[in-house]
Amino acid sequence: MVKPNCHPSSPLALVHPAVMAKKIILLVVALLGFGASLFMYRNGHTNPAWSEMKGVWWIPLPLAIICLVLGLLPGAKRKA
Repeated sequence: MVKPNCHPSSPLALVHPAVMAKKIILLVVALLGFGASLFMYRNGHTNPAWSEMKGVWWIPLPLAIICLVLGLLPGAKRKA
């Protein structure tokens, strides 16, 4: 097992690096989902060439919300 490069009393010492990587990926996907939804909403209402986006701007939101919730949930505590 790989030990993190930090002081043993640091809060980062309790989090496994693989768990942190998964959480970061989930939060990035959530950010991209919210960004895509905002982009689709704004351009669908303002740009007549992309008016078909008016009805489907909400589609990325469920994925973004699920990834945000999973990314913000606290991980399981490991026994030292």
